[in-house]
Amino acid sequence: MGLQMGNTSYSKDYPYFTTFKSGFFLGTGIVKDINHEWALKTDIQFSQKGHKITGTKKITFGLIETIPATRRYVEFMPLLERKWKEKIVAFAGPGYGFKISEKFSDSPIYDLINRHDLFFHGGLHFYLDKTYLILSLKRSFTESDGIIYTNEEGNPIDGLLSRNVNVLFGMGFRI
Repeated sequence: MGLQMGNTSYSKDYPYFTTFKSGFFLGTGIVKDINHEWALKTDIQFSQKGHKITGTKKITFGLIETIPATRRYVEFMPLLERKWKEKIVAFAGPGYGFKISEKFSDSPIYDLINRHDLFFHGGLHFYLDKTYLILSLKRSFTESDGIIYTNEEGNPIDGLLSRNVNVLFGMGFRI
């Protein structure tokens, strides 16, 4: 479990900019040792991803409007682990997420567009006996929302792609 800082990267034609938004992750997994250096790991977790969109619309006192976007997923991750030293384990592998909810500016979206997220997940575990610290990165391969975005004049932006990017900091316990 831990903190997940998420953002969504858009192709260069996107007229706004996005910044990181905090979320969280909570999960469990099973590890099967292959030998003293390698192991297979399967994780399932609840993950809250998202970002903040900042536009050009000024609200009051010269402030620019920022809209939070939150996406929640149930994720499955088969991972390969490699023990480097006694206390450091590197891991990497693909992941699949099923989107269960999405909100923009605290308004839920009922007709979820693009419910699936395929991503790469890699990082490090730093062991302190059976407790470990997690530092990792998730990067989507698939379109994160599938929404047709428009510019300020209301015209659709063709070929705009969006991908989730998440940095995770957390703690785990291995039995």
